[in-house]
Amino acid sequence: MEVKTSFLRNVVKTVAILAVSFGFMACNSDEENPKAITVADSRQLAQTVFADETEGADGVSITTTGAWTSSIGETALRAVALRAAAPTWISISPDRGDKAGNYTIQITLVPNLSGVDRTAVITISCEGTEITVTVSQKGTKEDGTVPETENPVLSGKVKTINGDKVLYDENGAVIGIHTKVYNSNTGTETEQDLMFDGGGYTVKTESNGNLIYIDIARSNSYYYDQRYDYSFSAGKIQKIRYFQNKSSEYYREANFTWDASENISLIRGDQIGVTRVGELFTTFEYSDAEYTKGNFDVTFYLAAQEYHTGTMYAFFDSHIGKRTKNLISKRVQDDEDGDKYDLTENYTYEFDADGYITAVIVTGDRGRIGNMVLEYYK
Repeated sequence: MEVKTSFLRNVVKTVAILAVSFGFMACNSDEENPKAITVADSRQLAQTVFADETEGADGVSITTTGAWTSSIGETALRAVALRAAAPTWISISPDRGDKAGNYTIQITLVPNLSGVDRTAVITISCEGTEITVTVSQKGTKEDGTVPETENPVLSGKVKTINGDKVLYDENGAVIGIHTKVYNSNTGTETEQDLMFDGGGYTVKTESNGNLIYIDIARSNSYYYDQRYDYSFSAGKIQKIRYFQNKSSEYYREANFTWDASENISLIRGDQIGVTRVGELFTTFEYSDAEYTKGNFDVTFYLAAQEYHTGTMYAFFDSHIGKRTKNLISKRVQDDEDGDKYDLTENYTYEFDADGYITAVIVTGDRGRIGNMVLEYYK
């Protein structure tokens, strides 16, 4: 019995040694043929957060042997995720790398106000190797309730334009803007609430909200009093006529036509008695991107900005009738009397995680012209 027991013990020891040896050899094999992408902690590959949290439960720390890319799909099935459009409620930074190295990817989320759980899959690819990170955001907060917006009435509406704060009443209607006003007499700049009624601006609208006119009374003699008259047809704005000193002698007139895609196809400006006599023909090229978010028709503002200097905050809600459908990609202005006023402008856009435009970048023949920056209530 003792001999057999001793023999069995030796067999067990031998098997254990062989197992350790083969395991060691396997590790050496992995080291000799490392994966193109590895994650520091496998627990980072599945993360769950509550509805009001705006960051992933953890970052994702990876090591790659070369350049890498990523994609995000709103599904648990990776094969489908790679074909699906990226969801707007989740984003990562960085989302790519141009060389081998160690990276820590941060996950940013938008609060989930739907009351329904949602899941996204982040796929990270490097030299034929992929890893997936599943991020689930619950439909409720930790206490079981659905989160509320900062102000439900203002949710999704413009908060600031180039730093100027838009002012709303308790029903969410635009009533003015908080801005900086320059006084040429004193050479000083002060912050001021410019109200649509009672604050130097008188806004008259139809019962459906469309504009009839805007009167602007200037207390500073350096500026002209101004008047804007509006004409609509079939729910779409057709004409804006701008007067200086509320006079019919000096005016600019913008006439709008619309194409079959519900976009403004042409503006004709008759600048009578102002800077020149004649007509400017402005045509637009549109991208395939449709945009209807928020309460500010960015496309119309870009089209009509020449006729609305200082009154951009009038174009909210239904004030200008039917909204344009697609985003402008290019504006070409042609001066029929020569090339003095000819110009070409190109427009590109930046968006937040919810798909709202946060910046419009304008470039022209002579480089960058400027940009408009927008913030929203969420």
